[in-house]
Amino acid sequence: MEKKILFLRASTGWKDPSPPMAFAYLGKIAQNKGYKIFIENLNAQYNTKTVGDIIKLIKKEKIELVGISVFTNYVKDSYNLIDKIRPYCKMLIAGGPHVTIYPDEALEKKIDIVFIGEAEKSFALFLDVIKNGKLTKNKLAKIKGIAYKEEGKEKGEYKIKINPNIPPLDLDKLPIPDKTLFRKEDYVKVADEINNFGGILSSRGCPGRCTYCFHSLFGRGFRYRSAENVFKEVMYLYDNFGIHHINFIDDAFTINRKRLLDLCELFIKAKLPIEWVCATRIDFLDRNAIFKMKEAGCAMISLGVENCVPDTLIKIKKTANPAWYIKQSENVMKWCYEAKIRVGVNILTGYPWDGAEDIRQTQEFVIKIRKYVTQGFCGGILQPMPNTEIYDQYAKQYNFEKWWL
Repeated sequence: MEKKILFLRASTGWKDPSPPMAFAYLGKIAQNKGYKIFIENLNAQYNTKTVGDIIKLIKKEKIELVGISVFTNYVKDSYNLIDKIRPYCKMLIAGGPHVTIYPDEALEKKIDIVFIGEAEKSFALFLDVIKNGKLTKNKLAKIKGIAYKEEGKEKGEYKIKINPNIPPLDLDKLPIPDKTLFRKEDYVKVADEINNFGGILSSRGCPGRCTYCFHSLFGRGFRYRSAENVFKEVMYLYDNFGIHHINFIDDAFTINRKRLLDLCELFIKAKLPIEWVCATRIDFLDRNAIFKMKEAGCAMISLGVENCVPDTLIKIKKTANPAWYIKQSENVMKWCYEAKIRVGVNILTGYPWDGAEDIRQTQEFVIKIRKYVTQGFCGGILQPMPNTEIYDQYAKQYNFEKWWL
């Protein structure tokens, strides 16, 4: 009998214009192993399905495996969805940033197995195991990168087991994420919205040590796909979807300068009618690179400036040289302006030590640079994400422990 898997995301107050990248990767892996794939992103901007529809789908299709993604900002929505569908699920698994940090929390919410960190390898191993019969204690113990409940001797007694992590993956060996698995009508109503399928994750991780930033999903190292491998995905999206706008969703797209310039050359030589956007750090850009990016089709860069107060820049470990960093920020924005690349800027305030003078300095900086900023200022008030230095240091003091529940 054909095995079936449903990838599921809960509806939240902030809708997804683009398909979840994780489902495109994991769905392709499951499909290659003979599974029939169902994806229901209840948070997709045009998806009108209800929880009742999901329950009917699970029952009608006799779906054996349901996988749900869990993010900290939407934990309550995910856990509420799990409560409603749990009675109809033979096996329920979860992955994502939040359950990577708190696998025990997710397991207490009736999840059977949690995938920790990047899940492609551990998920593939898991599918191989369940394809060959019932899960046993010995089989589960051999799957790296998962957490689960191990039953004890007494009824209702158990302990939570967390297996060793999977070593960092070679990103060039992963399949091209399969966007054909998604229903276009969930994301596209007008022609240009097909570009919502143009997201590419070309690297994972960041070498930064910012105290407000979450690193647990991909680790603190930086790994990247080769320029040739990335461009292969560009061509896949162009050929199969007619994409003419690519969004590189990396945390810091320009960190490896050689790869950046190599990729730019591939864009230039291909002469495709494609523009692209990215996000990056201030300290991994220079004038020559910016003008080469423009030549290659870069239309917009989102810059993680974050702050301009010298003491804050040091405290959040953004830089050890605030004077240089502030000047570099201004230069990068000016170079983008000269190259006619649109600029968005991320600015964070609301640090525990912020005072009136810090806010005033930030306002003055924003006024100074706004002539270069075409896409607006993002960020706003600091949100203390779990497993960050900011959270660990101040959660108890300011009484925001487990604010997501």
